[in-house]
Amino acid sequence: DGVNGQELWVTDGTEEGTLMIKDININGNSSPQEFKEFKGKLYFSAQDESNGREIWVTDGTASGTKMIKNIHATENSNPYGFTEYLDKLYFYAIDNINGFELWSTDGTTDGTQLLKEINSNNELIYYPCELKVVAGKLFFYGLNTESGLEPWVTDGTEEGTHLLKNIAPGSWYSLYSKYTFANYNNKLYFRAEDGSNLDELWVSDGTTEGTKKIHPEGYVGYEPLGCQSDFKVYKGSMYFSASYMDYSCELWKLTDATVTSIDNKKELNFILYPNPSRDILNVNYNGTIRQYSIMDLQGRIIQMKKNQPNTIDIQNLSSGLYFIQLETDEGVSTQSFIKE
Repeated sequence: DGVNGQELWVTDGTEEGTLMIKDININGNSSPQEFKEFKGKLYFSAQDESNGREIWVTDGTASGTKMIKNIHATENSNPYGFTEYLDKLYFYAIDNINGFELWSTDGTTDGTQLLKEINSNNELIYYPCELKVVAGKLFFYGLNTESGLEPWVTDGTEEGTHLLKNIAPGSWYSLYSKYTFANYNNKLYFRAEDGSNLDELWVSDGTTEGTKKIHPEGYVGYEPLGCQSDFKVYKGSMYFSASYMDYSCELWKLTDATVTSIDNKKELNFILYPNPSRDILNVNYNGTIRQYSIMDLQGRIIQMKKNQPNTIDIQNLSSGLYFIQLETDEGVSTQSFIKE
């Protein structure tokens, strides 16, 4: 504004209602970025006159704008990629002990913690790209000396955080920071290099066995997704740019009308009724349901419970199409239902 540096501002759409919330860095620019709304507050990264770039939060007032945690005591922690998952925000950051790793926060200082040390060699510093919630799991980029830069997956616990698949042999990178993840029909789609070919289309159901590359019949080539910049889901299909049949980039689409299982054991046989339903969803399944998750069309978890009986209350859901994922002793499977 000619007086302060680049700071956090707010507007209600009027000139009078456009004002600076707080001068975070009184000696220069705080350069707020990476904005993410979570639990009625706005989370972002910024730097003040005493600390490097850290994770901040605001409720829209000066007094309610504060640093959550000084993750890196002497330099920038560079928090990046804020993504909501299981009632927390997950993000990448670097501290003065570990390299770039996956962190989570519940909005408190004590609740802002490293999820798991994946990269024990702190010289392997990288600025990762994607975090994506698909079918009740969080997928992300992970790097270490054993497997290189590969897709990883987590259920929000340290023990449930692991390499999804070592696509490129050894420590070669199968992913790069320019690559993106896509959620289509409750599966993860992405492009990767496996060491024999360059950029190709891959799909994952959340298991190692279910992570594989796909291509149209008659495909011949070496780098079909080399011209690809992003995936776009529209009216039941996923669109992307590729050069499958020659060296020119054209518009392609993938259409998969089925709701698929992420079970790596066997298909579960269960029935939902009534479907559509207004308030109660019954599950006809001869076994123990260890956990169920209800997800919207974007793969976000709306409702989840453990050790649930075969009657599920859905009356608080808005009307629309949802997916329900059951986890049992036999495996995991997903079906769709409509809330009236």
